Amino acid sequence: MRRVLVCLFALVFVTGPSDGMARRVHLSSEQISQLAQIHIILLTSSVRTEEGLVQSEALHTLVAKRFQELGFSVVSDSSASHDVEFRVFCVERKRFVGTTPGGGDAELEEAPDRLWNGPACRFRYHLNGVDLGWLTEVRGPSSDEKLGFREAGEAFEESAVFASLLQEVARSEFPLLVMADWGHASRLASLLLDSETQPAQQQLIVQQMAGFSSSTFLPSLLTFIQRQHFPVEAIEALASAGEEGLPHLVALFQDRNQLPMIQASAARGIGRIYGTTGNRAAFVPMVEYLAEAVDTIASPDDIEFPVLTEVVWSLSNSRSDRVLGLLHLLQAKIWIYHDPSGNMQELREAVSAVSKFLDHVQL
Repeated sequence: MRRVLVCLFALVFVTGPSDGMARRVHLSSEQISQLAQIHIILLTSSVRTEEGLVQSEALHTLVAKRFQELGFSVVSDSSASHDVEFRVFCVERKRFVGTTPGGGDAELEEAPDRLWNGPACRFRYHLNGVDLGWLTEVRGPSSDEKLGFREAGEAFEESAVFASLLQEVARSEFPLLVMADWGHASRLASLLLDSETQPAQQQLIVQQMAGFSSSTFLPSLLTFIQRQHFPVEAIEALASAGEEGLPHLVALFQDRNQLPMIQASAARGIGRIYGTTGNRAAFVPMVEYLAEAVDTIASPDDIEFPVLTEVVWSLSNSRSDRVLGLLHLLQAKIWIYHDPSGNMQELREAVSAVSKFLDHVQL
């Protein structure tokens, strides 16, 4: 059983995390091309209150402004020329909508919450009249009864509850999320380096970059890493560039002036690339670091724990007798030290698991 768990971990480590918001509609090459060329957005919005459907100029203006700030043109007349229809539907009291059609949505903060019974707004778009399966939701600050009730005769769209919901819409980054879904990598890359882009927006953009081709975002991402902004997230995105990003990851890993968390993130990225490509350029720096650690460690103070732990996990994909021998030597060293720290425990677990896995695959 223990060997099975080790094998499963190695499989997860090699393949990396999956995208939680997997699309449930297959896109044709023509649709992908059309999405990438979107510039004019037809915006439609409505609000469902307890009395029925109403229109809110404040909501419509707010959403239009969010897109216009990013360089899009917004129209409200369906007869006007447009590239896509973006729909906003808000409710005073959200009703139970049943289980989600696909797995993973419930784990995402911006995904629809089927149990929410307070005010909420849903965003989706239609391309040539077809819903392509993208959906996100913004919820009000609370669903309790105290906030939900309004004064007698007061319209929902004029209430404090709706004003609070609009504040959440203003804070939401739905424009960036839908831009990523449309494949607007160049726009996102420009926003990443824009001095007026907020740090939270930059962090979200970096997270979205993993889904794009490396040639589009790699120059901007490298510049962003040099500025030391969200380096861990940026390095993880850099790893998604594959072999094209490998030299940059190796340079970050081998730079002893970098923070340990940056070196550790680079090691993790190198391990992902090695696991999927088998590129020796990813294997060599990991083995050299491990060999140096085995030779120089004389006490726990000599160990850069996050870096060495990631290196060990990264080498779980190797089939080298040298790696296995180095791991056995490292294991013999770290178990003689009286160090009950969490860092040492994680390192011991990594060395033990990877050693057992490599022993097993070489049988």
